[in-house]
Amino acid sequence: STIIYEFILFWLVHKVMQSSFDESRFRSQVDNALRTLRTVLENTREPLLAENVAHSYQDKYMLAEFLGNASLSAQLACLDIIGANISVLAKLKEWARTNAVTFRFRGEEKCDFVREETRKEESKTQHVSERESSLFGKSTRTDKIITTITEYFWNFTVNYELVAFQGTNVSEAIPLRSRTGTYEIKTTSKNTPKPKVSVLNDLDVEVSWYLQQFNDSFLPSFSINRASKTCYTPRRNDDVEAALNFYTKYFHWSTNVENYFRKRLFPVQTRHALDMSAISNSGVFVPVVPLFEANAAKRIAASSTAGGPESDEQTVIIPTSDIDRFMDEQKRSLGERLRRLENSFPSQGNLITQAEVTMVLSLMHSRSICQYFLDGVNYIESMLRKQLIAAVGKEVQPVDLIEYMAYHNRRLFKPEFAPELFCYSIRRPDHYPEGVLSIEAQNGYPVPVFAHRIEGEHPMKFSINAATTVTFKGARYVHAWIDHTFSGHTGTSLRLSARARQFSSFILVIGNVISANSFNPKHAIIIQNKDDLLIPLLLEQIPTPKAFRDAIESLSPEQQRFAKAFRSMQLESTLFGICVIQIKPQLEKLLNLPNDSLTKEIQLTQDLLELFISYQVPSDLLSYDGDENLAVSTKVQRVRALVEAMQAMIRQSKERELEEARQKAEYERQLRLKEEAEKQARERERIQLLNMEMERKEMCRERKSSAVKYKKSSAPRMMSKGAMPQRCAAPVAMNLCAAPSMSAVPLVKQRSASKPAPASNARAVPASKPKPAAVSKPVEAPKPVEAKPVEAPKVEAKQPEDRSEVQNENQLDFTKLPGKLDQNFEALDLDAALHSTIITAGLNWTKKYQKALLSPMTSVAMDTDKQKEERNTAFDLLDALSRSGVLDVNEAEFHVVLAATHCFDQTLMDTLIKKNMNPIEKLERSMLIIASTITELPVEELINPAFLPMVQHTAPNLFE
Repeated sequence: STIIYEFILFWLVHKVMQSSFDESRFRSQVDNALRTLRTVLENTREPLLAENVAHSYQDKYMLAEFLGNASLSAQLACLDIIGANISVLAKLKEWARTNAVTFRFRGEEKCDFVREETRKEESKTQHVSERESSLFGKSTRTDKIITTITEYFWNFTVNYELVAFQGTNVSEAIPLRSRTGTYEIKTTSKNTPKPKVSVLNDLDVEVSWYLQQFNDSFLPSFSINRASKTCYTPRRNDDVEAALNFYTKYFHWSTNVENYFRKRLFPVQTRHALDMSAISNSGVFVPVVPLFEANAAKRIAASSTAGGPESDEQTVIIPTSDIDRFMDEQKRSLGERLRRLENSFPSQGNLITQAEVTMVLSLMHSRSICQYFLDGVNYIESMLRKQLIAAVGKEVQPVDLIEYMAYHNRRLFKPEFAPELFCYSIRRPDHYPEGVLSIEAQNGYPVPVFAHRIEGEHPMKFSINAATTVTFKGARYVHAWIDHTFSGHTGTSLRLSARARQFSSFILVIGNVISANSFNPKHAIIIQNKDDLLIPLLLEQIPTPKAFRDAIESLSPEQQRFAKAFRSMQLESTLFGICVIQIKPQLEKLLNLPNDSLTKEIQLTQDLLELFISYQVPSDLLSYDGDENLAVSTKVQRVRALVEAMQAMIRQSKERELEEARQKAEYERQLRLKEEAEKQARERERIQLLNMEMERKEMCRERKSSAVKYKKSSAPRMMSKGAMPQRCAAPVAMNLCAAPSMSAVPLVKQRSASKPAPASNARAVPASKPKPAAVSKPVEAPKPVEAKPVEAPKVEAKQPEDRSEVQNENQLDFTKLPGKLDQNFEALDLDAALHSTIITAGLNWTKKYQKALLSPMTSVAMDTDKQKEERNTAFDLLDALSRSGVLDVNEAEFHVVLAATHCFDQTLMDTLIKKNMNPIEKLERSMLIIASTITELPVEELINPAFLPMVQHTAPNLFE
């Protein structure tokens, strides 16, 4: 747990120190330093904070080097206090040439039992009681509580030392500081207050980097290698990062050692009467401040005016001689603080002595030096950020960069190669548009793409079911869209928008290209009559070529083959296809009508679509079958007549179905009435039986009552005369009453069955199911205008399998484009930041439509079930328009969209400030790579000649 705690603490300190910049704390430190420097330097000197002095970009590098050298020199005074003087450091520097050198703080604590003492202690409270007696009078009594206290004494001993060793050779370590301290601990319990033996965890810090920054004369020689590829800014380079890494670790190590003394060792000595608040580095000067001086520039300017030689020395940097004066002031203020501690703490004693407090002071001052250096270099970066924001006028956001790139591309590329907005009118030549197709960003504006129209005939095909393959022809376009993302920014969200005008219609099919002449349709929908469809597009980035190559480098051959096969599928999936099929031209071709025959036939077109979509009427029943030489109006009239005849037949079928439905409903109603009448009859019969049963029981009761009365009145007479027949009369009557009550049920049922059922209000139910109405004869279609029959034009019927033609050698193979782009990304994208991106349709579609001409627009969400339904409807219409694949679709635009994403690993401002990278130049190079690949032209032919030298300077690899 201790190791985990130490790791977490170090990580937190590292993140906080390297990433955070507390400007208020920093400015307070600078103000204190400037007040001190005014007492050190001459009155004519005026060092200022760097941002207040005019300087160049290279001056910032020199300022970072000044902070590094000043921190190195300042640490020498602290190391001297803990025992690492110049002679020791010189030896350690020799060690650091071959192996790592480490400082280690280690120690051991012991707690031994010494003695046991018992003492009595009287309480300060007395209890006085008075007593009165007749014999002795008044008397008083005083009581005290005496407590017997047993105390236990323990001898606490601590041994600690600070050593330096080379590599892992701890046995030959050089001791820097060590001490043994003792203290007697008194407790009231015999339990040991501290562990009997406790070995401290070793606290190590490697100081090799620090030692290597001094020359043979032991003067600091920190510098920044500006020629290194990883040197981006005065703050972001390997040299400053190494310094930050060391100072972060040293800060953490100093904190841990100080915490041992303050939080673990010092609290053991409870009886000391020492002023612990005196252990502070307040007032000690830290000579690590980012300062410039403008007066030197004035002096150099005056010297140049007087005819003196101009100096090449940077005029705003603090001279080296002043650094020595800064160090002297540090030593003076530090020595003064040490003398105060020596006067406040004993040189010898228990656990808190001058040795401990001076070591703590040294560690505190070392941490301040580390903090000042980190704040100084972070201030340089903060100054760059403020200056850039001041130059632009605001903090630039990714959306601002998008706006600029649109402006920049108009100037960079020749007009014929400049990016265009992806927004196309769906139309035939010299015709009013049927609708609009566009790919939009989240703000509703079309995105700019590199568009390349492919010349020549490029027929393609796709399957709408297992038996039907549709071949379509028309214009072919290849589009390339480039997105860019920064850290914390999700990039651009795309959506496909398709809108139809009133009385217009087209079929939209989207999917991906799977071969040179094959298209895999995943979604399809009919857009008509002011429909407005929005389809969200999902973007999925795949690894860059370099990342892919590095990832598979150490895989087995089998794993590499699998990864390459899977990547080939991913690259092919980047070919997002959009096919727009115009319906009216295909209807004219299907119905054997001349071009533009249906342009003004709005109602006829709507009726045809209804027949094909809603009723799936075979096209042969509606096609023109007359003389080809007749007028267009005659042909259209013939088709209209066929449509009307088909509509009439459909109306008759509907009426017949309605009549059958009415008869069936009437028949079912009569059945329900009959069942209801029978139910009522059964209910009345049940009530009648109940009434008869109640009457019978009432009669029985009356007979029994009469028999009892008769028996009582006739008993004396019967005894005197002895008449036997009268004695048997009563039992006979009883037997009649006791007969089963259900004996009459069959008679009642028979009687009720013989009578007809009550008439009720219902009509008589027919005995049998009514016969369906006679089927009317179908309406005959009107005859052609001319009586002379003419054979219909023959259409060459080709089987789907015979339609696969050999690919033309000059035909563009779309599936080769992702591979070419991938190769060019790997060869020309030096930053390995371009990712091929897969575009797929999202799940949540939105469609706006108008139910009628005067109705408002209605918005509906289309889930996957609705999308599937629309897809089936569109494919059914395509099946009819192509006669199940026999007819080619001539008016179909096909757009192939490829996407790539340039990913920056930091935010836009951090890319500029921390990486010193101009995102405009990087995006410019990426666009040129893609545009050159799509158009198959060299880069110099795409660029405006005025910008060619600039691009050759920023991206020379594109011209090699």
